[in-house]
Amino acid sequence: MLWNLMRVSAPLLLASIGALVSEYAGAMAIFPEGAINLSAFLFVVFITYTKNAFLAFFLSVCCSCLPVFLLALYAEKRRADIFLLGLAFNLFSAGITSILSSFLFGTNGVVEMPAAFEMPASLGAVYAASAWLLAVVFIVLFEKSALGLKIKFAGSGADALRINGISVSKLRICSWLFAAFFSSAAGVIMALRLQAFVPNISSGKGWLALVAVFLGKKNFAGVIAAVLLFSALELAGISLQGLLGISPTVLLSLPYIVVLVMFVIIPSGRK
Repeated sequence: MLWNLMRVSAPLLLASIGALVSEYAGAMAIFPEGAINLSAFLFVVFITYTKNAFLAFFLSVCCSCLPVFLLALYAEKRRADIFLLGLAFNLFSAGITSILSSFLFGTNGVVEMPAAFEMPASLGAVYAASAWLLAVVFIVLFEKSALGLKIKFAGSGADALRINGISVSKLRICSWLFAAFFSSAAGVIMALRLQAFVPNISSGKGWLALVAVFLGKKNFAGVIAAVLLFSALELAGISLQGLLGISPTVLLSLPYIVVLVMFVIIPSGRK
């Protein structure tokens, strides 16, 4: 049960951590949904043509982070609305994956990975454990490092950083790159889990990551708790399919229903 929870929660955990870092910097990333979908598709593309899983991971993450980096530069140079830029990236991701899928594979539907890279079910736990290990190591380093401290202050104490000659813009760009990296890694994990790319493979994980940041009170422990809650509900929905006379669609929407309820009953802290 624990391994199943870790396996299911791994993509959402990574995306949520990246989103939290961007929120610390005062530049909340709205693009995790698009980054997950784009990196999952690119991973399948690169592993098909390179036959190398590690190279495919590296290339897919880099290609997903590059447009985010360019958008971050544009946002800081032109003072553009980061919310609109994030939405634009999500739309770009949906469009470019559809176009490339038609061009490279002749379909807008499911694109399967090469048979040579079929992953044993037992190996899923390895990817899940790796994701959790990456998350824990990053959190420890982020909390202890000077860069992590500066990113935290970029959102709440930007003026103080500027007085000390520290570029807040660079910190925000850095936070977006962290968010893009973790979201891209989440997309790769989802592609590996399914052994294929499926349109809208993220299934709302990118949006749930943003919700986890706020329900988790914008701290790592709270975000992890929110991720585990959502993932446990997802597992429950999967397990209950066929056992109850309830539509599978309703059961799979349990995490989103709980999100709505929690937003209603939990005080926002505003006065």
